[in-house]
Amino acid sequence: MARPIEACNTGPCKAADDPRGCTVGRLSAGYCSRHYTQNKRTGSPYLAIKEPPESVMLAAGLTPLVPYPGNNKGWLCRCNTCHREVTPCRGNVKTRGGACAYCAGRRSDPDECLKIMREARFTPLEPFTDSTTRWKCRCDRCGRQVGLLIGNVRNGTGCAYCQKVRVDPGEAAGVMKAAGFTPLEPYPNASTPWLCRCDTCKRKIRPLYTHVKKGVGCKYCSGCGVVPEEAVAIMEAAGLTPLEPYTNANAPWLCRCENCNQTIRPSYSSVKSGSGCKYCANYGINWDQPTILYLIRNKKLGASKIGIANVHNTDRWYSRLRSHEKHGWVTTGQWVFDRGDTAREVEQTVLHHWRDDLKALPVLSEVDMPQGGWTETASTRKVGLQKTIDYIESQIPQTVVH
Repeated sequence: MARPIEACNTGPCKAADDPRGCTVGRLSAGYCSRHYTQNKRTGSPYLAIKEPPESVMLAAGLTPLVPYPGNNKGWLCRCNTCHREVTPCRGNVKTRGGACAYCAGRRSDPDECLKIMREARFTPLEPFTDSTTRWKCRCDRCGRQVGLLIGNVRNGTGCAYCQKVRVDPGEAAGVMKAAGFTPLEPYPNASTPWLCRCDTCKRKIRPLYTHVKKGVGCKYCSGCGVVPEEAVAIMEAAGLTPLEPYTNANAPWLCRCENCNQTIRPSYSSVKSGSGCKYCANYGINWDQPTILYLIRNKKLGASKIGIANVHNTDRWYSRLRSHEKHGWVTTGQWVFDRGDTAREVEQTVLHHWRDDLKALPVLSEVDMPQGGWTETASTRKVGLQKTIDYIESQIPQTVVH
């Protein structure tokens, strides 16, 4: 047989004798693209030399049973490992390295699958479909019906009920009844609120099955839950008339004080703990009296603090200020308001600006401020002293005293 017109003596392969050994460029009919073009143009006899299609299948452990149908058509072969008949495409076997689908785990033999299920103590209730479809079976241990993937069972996955991964609705209802609850709807799942009625207080609640199983009972019977009607009664007993429906224990609740007729927003939990109307209280800030908003700074600690105090209570105000001055604080700004609640609103606005907009959290602790007030502090570098003063004045159109 004649040699090719031009041997591949350049490039990384150095295949000077046989162009089929060349690795330069993409192979085409056993040749590199360069030699294939040359041989086709010149009619070289090497163009007729091709790799037998059977060699690819034999190298992959497959024995062809019928003549070669084409590169991209299924070719009936027998696997030399498992001796099953398969129909892979020669192109896939050559380019992707694919061989027997059974040996690679991509296909399952029905008889073998049946054997695997029985060894795992499952009784199939329908014929096997394929490895990606759940197989309806009955667990021989608990007798429940389950849907399983053969691949999961082959890897050791068992019955979801026996492994406590899934809960039987009847068993869940039994647990709830034993805990003193009567389910009013079908079992949803372990982590979804389940509408029930407490057998003790007769109220409707939505506990989680997982919580009840751990011993959690009725929130109303334990005192953790609040009945809106009872909450209203407690507020009225404290001399407060609710002006809006109850939401939750810690939310501000719009009420009217029957003593001073002022509108306030106490939380239910604070009133239940003994608090009442802030205007009627004889301690702390009198909200209907003139009040000072002050801004102080401690250069050594690198902190600024905002606070309020009533104007009429000068002894307490100056005593409070002197207490801060003894610890190195210096007053940088004062603003006087006609009412304490207005000063309080500006103070809270500044604190929200520090915490939410500037991300400036309290920079000191109780150890740094034994005189109290550390929760209203922030880093001076972060909030800026003059910027804070400008922000305060932007919130109060009329300032009485600076």
